[in-house]
Amino acid sequence: MITFERELKVDGVLTNADTTPTIRIVRVLSDGTEVEIVSETSTGVNNPSVGVYTYVFSATAHGATYRATWKLQVGGSEISTSSEKRYLSASDLVSLDDVKSSLGITGTSQDEMLRLLISAASEVINHYTDYRFSSSTHDEQYFNWASYDNQQVMLRNKPVQMIIRMATDPRSVVSIKHDSGMPVVVNLSSGSLTLRSYVNGVVQEVSSPLSAFNTVLDISNWINGIGSFRSSLLVNGDFPAGFLPTQLGVVSSIFAYVKFLPAAVENPEKGVVRYWTDRISRGLHAIYVAGEDEPPADVKLATILFVKYLMDKKDHSGVLESEKIGDYSYKLHDLGDRDEFLPEGVYTLLKPYLNVGW
Repeated sequence: MITFERELKVDGVLTNADTTPTIRIVRVLSDGTEVEIVSETSTGVNNPSVGVYTYVFSATAHGATYRATWKLQVGGSEISTSSEKRYLSASDLVSLDDVKSSLGITGTSQDEMLRLLISAASEVINHYTDYRFSSSTHDEQYFNWASYDNQQVMLRNKPVQMIIRMATDPRSVVSIKHDSGMPVVVNLSSGSLTLRSYVNGVVQEVSSPLSAFNTVLDISNWINGIGSFRSSLLVNGDFPAGFLPTQLGVVSSIFAYVKFLPAAVENPEKGVVRYWTDRISRGLHAIYVAGEDEPPADVKLATILFVKYLMDKKDHSGVLESEKIGDYSYKLHDLGDRDEFLPEGVYTLLKPYLNVGW
């Protein structure tokens, strides 16, 4: 969320406009191009106190810059002003306003540099702590993990809020080909298995409900009995209870299945998840939510102090190898050991988060 605010003063005194002001919001791309997000409107403009107008905007593009243009009628004349705000990046731990307020910075001449340093400081802290201070969804695979004896996994991002899905890796069961040598598109949706191939510009497609198959052999026999499609059996036997057919990509010659596993978060701070399985698998597929809803106060303070430290190092030696302010790009230098690189005050504030692994 971004709140745009406009104060109207006449002779230095806060004064209400003749009518409700209008606001128009555009997203400013890196090349200066403007994309309209909110067309000119007075709907949603609030007047919390005399001479003060606000508009709350639901921004969705992390790191994007938005420009608001206000139009106000005063004494029969129209006043138009613009202001810009940048939506907090998914990895940025503090806002530009937080930094400017804490460091006593006014004006906008240093905004681009501050944005750059906020992103750099946030990246360093996220890297060293291996901790996620903003909530997001992660989709990860862990190979050679699941077994009868080892039914714990330490997820990469912490703290873990919830498990959306834990499953075994897909197992290849049937290799599907077309006599022409053209690729076979395998689609699994609405309870059906559909095979599609394009031969000399003509679509060849066959389909069957999944309920018609009780075993992998049933699928293979059906494929081999429908003309130009051929199959090779890779795994035989019944579909085990709890398994769900799936597919490997948009264009595939493989039919596969996975098993969903019961799972529970055992230690959120360490990312430890307990799951239950009755079979050995080559790996796990985890979809989960990790991170804090908002960075803790000590982490925000550490980030602001780190930004100040970077500002004081005029050449950013040892921190930024290169920078390009125009599009917010930068390159971090080889950082080395965290306890040697981080300033003492920053390190002290972050210490509770530095060793959250095993």
